[in-house]
Amino acid sequence: MKITKTASRLLASVLAILLCVLLMFTMSACTETPADSDPTVSSADSAVSTTPDEYASVWANATYTKNITFGEGKNNFFFEVVVGENSVTFLINTDENVVGKALLAHEIIAGDEGAFGLYVKTVNGMFADYDVNGAYWAFNKEGEMMMTGVDMTEIENGAHYEMVYTK
Repeated sequence: MKITKTASRLLASVLAILLCVLLMFTMSACTETPADSDPTVSSADSAVSTTPDEYASVWANATYTKNITFGEGKNNFFFEVVVGENSVTFLINTDENVVGKALLAHEIIAGDEGAFGLYVKTVNGMFADYDVNGAYWAFNKEGEMMMTGVDMTEIENGAHYEMVYTK
C-alpha cells in the first residue's frame, strides 16, 4: 500500500509539472507581438489601421476644441474626448446622477437607444459608428475601460471619464 501511495503522489507531481509547462507554452503562444513603430497601426487590431489624416478629419468635426466647463449642480466630473493625439476635457457640473444623462443634457453625446442601452455615435460633434466606418467610442474611467455603458454609470464626484475614438 505504501508503494501505491508513493507512486500515486509521484504521478500527481509529474502531471502537475507537465500541466504547468503546457500552460506556460500556451500562454506564450497567446501573447501579442508588438506592432511596428508605425503610428498608423492600431495595437488593438493590427488588421485595421487609423492614419493621422483620418484622426485629423474626425477631429475637424469637433464642436469644442478647448477645455470648457458646463452647467451647475451638486455633482461634477471631468469628461475627456480623445481622438488620436487630440483631446479636450470638459468639467461637467450637474444635478443628474448618471454620466450619460448629464452628457446628453449638454448635447455632448448623441446616439441610438438599443437593446443594450445607449449606443453612442457622436461625441463632441464627431461621429463613430462601427457599422458605417469601423470606429466606435470606447468609454473609460481613469484610463480603464468601463464594464457599464455611459447611460448606466453613476457619477462619481471628481472622477475622470473618457470617450476614446477607437478603430
